[in-house]
Formats: sequence, structure tokens, C-alpha cells
Amino acid sequence: MTVSLAFETTGNPDPSAPTALILHGILGSSQNWRGFTRRLQAQHPEWRWIRVDLRHHGGSQAAVPPNTLQACASDLQQLCAQQDIQPRLVMGHSFGGKVALLYGTKHLETLETLWLIDSPLGIRPPKQTRTQEIAPEAVVRALRQLPGPFSKRAQLVDAMTHLGFPREIGLWMTTNMTLKEDGYHWRLNLDGISELLDDYRQQNLWPLVHALHDKNIIQHVRAANSTVWSDDELSSLMTATDANRLTAHVVPDAGHWTHTDNPNALLELLCHYGCTARE
Repeated sequence: MTVSLAFETTGNPDPSAPTALILHGILGSSQNWRGFTRRLQAQHPEWRWIRVDLRHHGGSQAAVPPNTLQACASDLQQLCAQQDIQPRLVMGHSFGGKVALLYGTKHLETLETLWLIDSPLGIRPPKQTRTQEIAPEAVVRALRQLPGPFSKRAQLVDAMTHLGFPREIGLWMTTNMTLKEDGYHWRLNLDGISELLDDYRQQNLWPLVHALHDKNIIQHVRAANSTVWSDDELSSLMTATDANRLTAHVVPDAGHWTHTDNPNALLELLCHYGCTARE
């Protein structure tokens, strides 16, 4: 069945321009990367930047099961075929990093760079790996208690704070709301997202990395202060780096939301390693 993903294109309108896909993380949307993409566009106006809403997120609400990482990658393939897109660069944050890897390793003939932003690639148990980490499942449970609609965005922020979440989490979740006549509604399919999370945690994609032989394909960015990395995941990343299967970077003074915590450092990395269009 054809899946219609919502997306937003900025930058060079020429279909032949070098093109990049940008994928958000779980419980996010393409809107999360709008400001950062504008900065990329300002640095590299010759590129076409496409921010995608993954299935069950944002404007992409028509997807049918199975709700898996592979289904997300297949959705991207359909989108590219429908829009005649051959991306040279694919960037995915967190959950979106695993999706980017699944898509990218099947399109190595046209892909130049694959960016994984603070994205552990192994199996992740459905619990916090660090005491500071707020598990996405906990956010999903909270949202089920807060179906809306809401008279204003601040009402949702206050409700999530009352449930014990940091104010920043509530503010982030307001980006997943849309205004209708009776108030603000969610743009999330929580059942579908729960299934995506289950599959995400069960998938070990490090073997895909080790199957590659060009370390310049994968540029892996870890945030120095991120709480999503277990000791096992850090060991797997080091092993892949030592085997020259990827190029590893660390962004200082940044947590998991690397593009908002230290956008200057991430922008510098992308512009230096990933945005040089080759003929």
C-alpha cells in the first residue's frame, strides 16, 4: 500500500540539486529541525533540504501496520520514488538514525553521506539507561492521560509538569499539536508509535555498519552529555570506529537534543564533512 509521508522542502528548488533528507526522532516531527535546517540552507543554498514526518508523526498519519523500522525505511523509499528524489545525504536523529541507516545502506549507489545524530544502534531494553534519561514510553503513557483538546499550548505544558516531567519536555511536546476550532489536538498516533518503539528497541543494526567498507559513508555524532548511551553501546561504537566502519564525532556541551544544545558545533561538522556536492 502506498504511504503518503508529509514533508517540507526548502533551499534550491531545482530537482537536480543535491538533496538531503532530514529525519526526526521518536515523538518528534520535521518541525523540530526547521530552525537548524534554515541555518544549513543559509550555509549551503545550492542544496535542497527535505524534512520528513515519519509514519504516525506530524502530518504522516495514514500509515498501516506493520509499524517497524523497516516500514519507515520503505516509506522513505516510496516517497523518493514518488517525488523522483535521489538523496545524496540522509541525516537521522536518535530513532531517525536507525531509519536512516536502514534506508541508506540500500541506496549506496547514490548516497554520499549518512549522518547518525546521537543514535545508539543496538538493542535497547525498555528502561532508562541512565537515571537522568526519560524513557519515551513514559512520555507515551503520560500523553494517554492527556488526550486533549487543549485551549492553549501552555495548558499541556502545565499538565505534563504536574505529572512530574521537566518543563522542557512539555514544551517539546507542544510541537506535536495542531490548532482546530475546538482547541489544540495531537498530531501523533500513540498506538503506532508504541509499536515503532518496540521494534526500535529490539533491532541491532551494528552488523549493517560492519558490512560497510567505506568509513566515509557514515558520520556518527554523539553528544558529549547525552544520557542515551549505555556502556555496551559505547563499546560497540568504539569497535566500529576502530574497524574503520564509520567516522565518529563528539559534540561538546550538548545533550541528546544536539541540534538545539550546540547547533554551532553540529553545523560546523555537517558543513565540513557532509555538504560538499560532488559531480
